[in-house]
Amino acid sequence: MNRVRALRIEKNWTQEELGKRLNVKKSAVSKYEGNKIPLTDETLIRLSQIFNVSIDYILKISDYRHSTPIASKSDLLESITALSTESQKELEKYVQLLKLKDSTSTVKNS
Repeated sequence: MNRVRALRIEKNWTQEELGKRLNVKKSAVSKYEGNKIPLTDETLIRLSQIFNVSIDYILKISDYRHSTPIASKSDLLESITALSTESQKELEKYVQLLKLKDSTSTVKNS
């Protein structure tokens, strides 16, 4: 089932009700749901806002309704301190490797 249709049905909205929220006609909603016309960037953004889901979810790129946020520094620090000493050492090596990778790609892009 098309995600736009599934999300609309979850809200118990008619195509006309969704159309009003999108400022489009009922027929346009029907075409979106039937994959007869592509969703414009503007429409995707609006649908994402209306249904409070990610664009990736609407496009079936992801099965997660919301994109995964990057952990805050305090969350990362908490996770790191919970690791064993051995795992912390491995992580430190990996961080050094990533820093080296970033510095080499920065030089190449200059």
